[in-house]
Parts: sequence; structure tokens; C-alpha cells
Amino acid sequence: MISLRGPINSPQATALAGMMAGDTLRVVVDNSAVAPVLAVETLAGARAGSLTMANYLQVIACVARGHVYEATIMTINGGIYDVRVNRV
Repeated sequence: MISLRGPINSPQATALAGMMAGDTLRVVVDNSAVAPVLAVETLAGARAGSLTMANYLQVIACVARGHVYEATIMTINGGIYDVRVNRV
């Protein structure tokens, strides 16, 4: 099972407002661009940012095969949201 940890890229302050360590986000694949993007969304569906930590391409492949992943916020330091990504 794949487990990754790293920061959310381009965190969206509006979507992440009120989030705290321990809260979870959905991990989704955005196929609207030329290459797929691993992204995180709030449970309400608001885009919170993207993920590009080591081995993120493996997660994209797993999501494409139907596996579900979530990102748990581990720490928040200013505007840096560090998350752990695990299969549900």
C-alpha cells in the first residue's frame, strides 16, 4: 500500500480556511489538462491544491484503477499544509 507525505502545492486559502491538523481531504485526479494532476479537494468539492510528492504518479495510477485515497492534514505552518496520503 502506498503512503506519501508532503506539502499541498498552491494551497487555496478559501478552500482550506478553518481546516486543522487531523482534518481530511479527498484525493482526486484532474484530467482536464494535458497531463493528469493529483489534487486535493474538501469534502464539499472545493479544490484545495495539488500534490507532487515522490511517487505521486503511482497514486494517479491507483486512482485510475478505482482505488480511493485521502489526505490527512498533519501540520499547518503559516500557509504550508503538510499532508499524509493513504488509501482508504
